[in-house]
Amino acid sequence: MAASTSLLTLRQNILRRLWPGHFPLIDTTTALGSTTTVTIGGAAYSGASVNKYDGVHIYIAELETGGPAIGEIARVASGGVAVATGIFTVSPAFTAAVQNGTNVQFHYGLR
Repeated sequence: MAASTSLLTLRQNILRRLWPGHFPLIDTTTALGSTTTVTIGGAAYSGASVNKYDGVHIYIAELETGGPAIGEIARVASGGVAVATGIFTVSPAFTAAVQNGTNVQFHYGLR
């Protein structure tokens, strides 16, 4: 019998092949966000451009209690990255605040 692969693992493997070298592609939130913010401390880099992620889709890949549902997608707003803190401002709003520990995926030019 063939080994099974979870949908999450399959999506992550596809993302790595579609956009090699892009950062981040797959990450986990590091603090409580809101319906319009996603916080990823590892993405903080004060030398980056606030426009680096304009229009990139952020996909909710796993459910955290009290957070948005798997499959919700929002786009990073123009100038929507606080480069010193790794906070991404998105639109439209998610249906619930993004929780600490939420797995998210970044989709470049593809929804």
